[in-house]
Amino acid sequence: MEELGIILTVVFCVLTLGLGVLLGFYIRAVLLNSRRQTPVQFLVKMPLWYIIFAFVGYIVSMFVIVALSTFWTVSVHPATYVIFAVLAAIFVVIMIYMMYWRVEMRGENVTVFNLRGRRLFKLENITEKREINGSFGLAFYQKDKRIFRANAYCPGYEYLVMFTESVPLYEFKPRREFHLSKRDNDEK
Repeated sequence: MEELGIILTVVFCVLTLGLGVLLGFYIRAVLLNSRRQTPVQFLVKMPLWYIIFAFVGYIVSMFVIVALSTFWTVSVHPATYVIFAVLAAIFVVIMIYMMYWRVEMRGENVTVFNLRGRRLFKLENITEKREINGSFGLAFYQKDKRIFRANAYCPGYEYLVMFTESVPLYEFKPRREFHLSKRDNDEK
């Protein structure tokens, strides 16, 4: 079991160092980009603390694997290693996806980068915006199809709100009203 522990420790250190360097370059790029943004040309990206949370989740999952294989004296079921390895892989995938996701605004062009690839929209084709959980964020729609959403913690969100002032805000209108007198009559 000592050989497995040594191998996992080396793998853990190399992967963590690599992801840490990637995260460092990403944070540096986001901070440099935030200085160059203008109200007509800007980026909306995932909040940095979401990405850091995914990185910490990866570190904790991998540390459990290393600790179980190195410091644990009782034999551990192989399913435990598989569960924590899958959990670490999920955190890495989430972290990389959140680093990739972005919305670029250039003039009247809105480009969304996500898992479906790169999609280009015009500002005039966005039909409505809806609030997410009050004023937590905004979701943008083209007819009934959601294009993207961004929350208030995203870098560039303030510019997004100013940029999309012309897009109408959706107002929920119930189909029929609920009257208290009708409910009171039903209870009798």
